[in-house]
Amino acid sequence: MPLPGQSITYPTHGAAKWYDEELSKDGIEKDMFNHKVKEYFLSGAYRKVVSKPSNIEWDIVRYTDYRKPLLISDVDVLDKKERPTGEKDGKYTALRISFSLPSSSYATVAMREVMKCDMSSTNQSKLGDLHKLECEGAGDNS
Repeated sequence: MPLPGQSITYPTHGAAKWYDEELSKDGIEKDMFNHKVKEYFLSGAYRKVVSKPSNIEWDIVRYTDYRKPLLISDVDVLDKKERPTGEKDGKYTALRISFSLPSSSYATVAMREVMKCDMSSTNQSKLGDLHKLECEGAGDNS
């Protein structure tokens, strides 16, 4: 799907009407993208509607203490540190997943589609806070 701009070819099917309608809601016409002032010139771009992830790896890990990391940082990877293994009889279960996406693709969108839940930072923070309360309320703050 093209991102609006001067240097793209708009679709000629039903989507063309949709682009015109959406732009007109903000008082924008396609010829406005070809502005003489460089800072206002908008060339546009193309984005894929669907991108396929590659290098997918995942595992299930059990844990009890939410404060102990389940992942390692990029620095830890460079330092060849081992990834935490979790606990065999941990009270909680986590999915660790890693994958690569092409440029202009977003992991949060991919995870939202896999998990079918709100991946916004606000919602994820709330879920984390609730999990912390549950852990601390159960006496798992060792």
